[in-house]
Amino acid sequence: MLVVSHPFLWVFDDESEELDVKYSYWHDKSPLSWELDGTYADENAKIANKKSYEWQHTISDVLNSLINASLSISHIGEYPHLVRRYLPIAKRVEEIYYKIPGDPLPQTWSVKAIKPNFEKS
Repeated sequence: MLVVSHPFLWVFDDESEELDVKYSYWHDKSPLSWELDGTYADENAKIANKKSYEWQHTISDVLNSLINASLSISHIGEYPHLVRRYLPIAKRVEEIYYKIPGDPLPQTWSVKAIKPNFEKS
């Protein structure tokens, strides 16, 4: 099971108070890069290697990779919340969730894939 931030969310400027599109939804061979003082899990963490590189992968990129690995997809989900505040506009709605106000955009998605004929030992 994979549960991860929805790639549609990653098109928005993560420093803007508005839903401003800053990044492409589509995969590019060149990574996005920046330097951070902390991590997504702990913004106050003291880290030595501050340079980060990331590539955008669409949902179809991920699903086709699973299909090409001969895995069987048994469930796909999309959710309007995230366990961290990615966008400044997002508000805490439950103890661990953040949502974009109004009609929320997808912020998380999941996929469950299994190897056909896999027997537990």
